[in-house]
Amino acid sequence: MPYLGDKWVINMTELASLGAITLSQREFRLLIDSLSDAVVLTDAAGIILMVNRNWERVSGITRKEIEGRNVRVLVREGYYTHSVVAQALSEGQSATSLLRFANGTEVLASAIPVRADGVIKLVICSVQDVIELEANYMAWENSRYLKESLPKEWEERSKDIPELGNMVAHSAAMQSLLRSLLQVAKVDSTVLFTGESGTGKTFLARLLHSLSPRSGRGRFLAINCAAVPATLLESELFGYEGGAFTGARREGKTGLVEAAQGGTLLLDEIAELPLELQPKLLEVLQSKTFVRIGSTRTRFSDVRFICATNRNLEDMVKAGRFREDLYWRINVLPVYVPTLSERREDIAPLANLFLERLNTRYNMEKKLAPDALRCIQLYSWPGNIRELENTLEQLAVLTPGNTITLGDLPPHLRSIPDSDIDHWRGYTLKEAVRELERQIIEQTVASQPNLAAAAQVLGIDVSTLTRKRRRYRQNNKHKRTR
Repeated sequence: MPYLGDKWVINMTELASLGAITLSQREFRLLIDSLSDAVVLTDAAGIILMVNRNWERVSGITRKEIEGRNVRVLVREGYYTHSVVAQALSEGQSATSLLRFANGTEVLASAIPVRADGVIKLVICSVQDVIELEANYMAWENSRYLKESLPKEWEERSKDIPELGNMVAHSAAMQSLLRSLLQVAKVDSTVLFTGESGTGKTFLARLLHSLSPRSGRGRFLAINCAAVPATLLESELFGYEGGAFTGARREGKTGLVEAAQGGTLLLDEIAELPLELQPKLLEVLQSKTFVRIGSTRTRFSDVRFICATNRNLEDMVKAGRFREDLYWRINVLPVYVPTLSERREDIAPLANLFLERLNTRYNMEKKLAPDALRCIQLYSWPGNIRELENTLEQLAVLTPGNTITLGDLPPHLRSIPDSDIDHWRGYTLKEAVRELERQIIEQTVASQPNLAAAAQVLGIDVSTLTRKRRRYRQNNKHKRTR
């Protein structure tokens, strides 16, 4: 690129047919610093003329270290593993290659020679972080799936539902769950979310409310029945009149059943609801009426109830710790929330989503190296999404560099076996075959518009498909309760 005094003269005809443009060095640096990609500019000999701020960020190398130096020398000195600029100059054409910087960042680099009068004058090289590329692709893929899976009637509404932007549903299990939520949202029936602790039942309950017509009529409220002392739980749910008991407010108190009027009330950890309160909740569910503590006035309740638990309510009914009539009243629309190990395709997108949030919250630029991400995907995550989110925050805060590497992971994550065969360790051959068949069936069902189409793809009839799915779900249910 010719240099005239304090001016860079750039012939852009071959690039964009814009003719000759004359910029000062300061103006040209401002131009490339505004680009979203990491960019390096060299002359025909491979001497680096200029790099932008994003290149410094991705490479971990300052412009002062390398501007004016030859790209081939930098490779020999270990700044990066390969020079795509040298490759483009050697081959006389555009070149693209993966390379790794000294800080461990793996990137996809593309070099484009710029010619004038048939002679290479300079090379423009753009660099994109592989992890960022993967994260952006996953975000796009997830957004595309959600858009395609939502019925037309919800498509416009989804723009106003923030929970959908944080919904990760790559796995067949979550795709099936999302379709169920879209159906359940259309009615007012009571929903019972079951699943292990930390699987996101509260998040899904909030999403269900946002998807339903009730989101425009009332609020979403929630109470954890295990977190409130039994002596206070009744007043929290149903409220009380002034002077109803010692310490009561003079003006009385509105309970959550009343405050959620027109909206949705989540009763989390419903299994911990005291036996003496269960008849009162049953009355609300059956007659839509309730009475405040210390009052004789019957009040109407227009509330959609959602219940959630990680306990086996059927066993509690048999043991006399949960009313059978209440169980059948809240179990109208049961929704099982899969564990993180049952939706492994979602682990990487979730990890990147949490890391993106942490970067925004703490003004950081942390990312996961590919080998670290693979260990995270292979770990069993007994604490489910909550454990994954907490682990990512720990890694983001305590890791000194911007890239979270394998060595930064805690020992229990680093010890994940590398071999895929270890995924089936502990299974008998018969159990492994059954589990693989279950996964194939659920993935096929998730990818087809209906059971008939899925059965045709699998080469079985609908009754066989239905029977197999029922059997596998019963088996999984028995495993969870053992």
